[in-house]
Amino acid sequence: MLDPVITVAPDQVFFEAFSLDESSYGRLAVHSELFDDVKDFQYGTTNIDFSDHLLDEIKRIRTYRPTTFQIDPSGFEVATAGREVYKEKKIDVPVSWIRGFLQVQSAMNLPTVTFDVRPIDLYNLCTFLRRHKERHSPRSLRYILRPGQPVKVVIEPWNEVMTFADSVYTGTEAQEIRTWGRRRLALLERLLPLSKKVTVHLLGTGMPSFYIADLGTLSFTLGLSGWTRNDWAGAANFDLMVGTGDTATPRQSALVFSQLKLKKKATVSELASRTHLDEKIVLAALRQLCSAGRVMFDLEIGQYRLRELTRDPLPLEELQYANPREAEAEKWVKEGRITIQASIPTGNGGVEIKGIADGSRRMEPRVVLDADGRIQQASCDCWFYKQNRLMQGPCEHMIALLSLYRQQ
Repeated sequence: MLDPVITVAPDQVFFEAFSLDESSYGRLAVHSELFDDVKDFQYGTTNIDFSDHLLDEIKRIRTYRPTTFQIDPSGFEVATAGREVYKEKKIDVPVSWIRGFLQVQSAMNLPTVTFDVRPIDLYNLCTFLRRHKERHSPRSLRYILRPGQPVKVVIEPWNEVMTFADSVYTGTEAQEIRTWGRRRLALLERLLPLSKKVTVHLLGTGMPSFYIADLGTLSFTLGLSGWTRNDWAGAANFDLMVGTGDTATPRQSALVFSQLKLKKKATVSELASRTHLDEKIVLAALRQLCSAGRVMFDLEIGQYRLRELTRDPLPLEELQYANPREAEAEKWVKEGRITIQASIPTGNGGVEIKGIADGSRRMEPRVVLDADGRIQQASCDCWFYKQNRLMQGPCEHMIALLSLYRQQ
């Protein structure tokens, strides 16, 4: 379940994986200056079985004990001086992981609020959470951002305020962003003493967030979904990957891909210069390539990278939706058959959303979100809800109502 995808690139070797619940994404980049005597280099991506035996071999690495890595299409080999060579064979990437990778790329391509924090500030935040156990909502981190002022974070429900003195918000508009599933930040704790800085990328309230720890010749990117139960593979909207507006023809996408295959990494402007295409067309082509699993966006350096998840075309019909009700919900929204009648704040910091779905008969979906943005109550007049209530998740009308609410 935790077997990493390994990519060999000219400037680094990086390992990508999801947590067991697939709500957290991790990417460890080992920069090229850590390697010497590189032989027979060739770009490529593989997926291996990360067993306890392999972990034991990696734990035996020492500065006085030379270790050789060999990564090839058949797997991952570790040879430490004085020990036998250990090799793990290639395995297939799980479909849920492929969908998760596409969702991560979708989120990374969205505009973010970005600032650097000192590792000690994040460590103090993790320490507070470790020492305190919340017993009621809201369970969020509320980032307070004021132009030209240090970033503040309020830890709810205790309303504990921490000021990141060296992290000045450079935006032009004051705003507050709330994130959930904050205890997942403990995944960074062991890295913080070794880190020079941590760069935080916030997409918005209830949206994913990214934390990039700079360890010098190593870097680690932690991507957190909107909240813990909202996993990457089954929660985000697939249409974020393909974007809206300008589109690229198959020939234009192939041209962009051929240039990126030569460069291995590049910005949109660099690819536009090399392909003689408009930057909007290049961006549309890159989004299509990301959704096809052939390209990724590296948030750390702000460039697109070549990273082909599979040799064969992705089964997009299997990846597009987590369940059939999502596909139906998208039709309701696109065809304008779902409308929001009321959005009423509740006393506990949540919101009640009422809507009308005009199908063969009129239905009135209703969803109540708590202060953490989770469904607290929901109802609908449809057959699916009457048969299952919420035991199999929300019906297509509730999903369409929530989708429209979040879009607006």
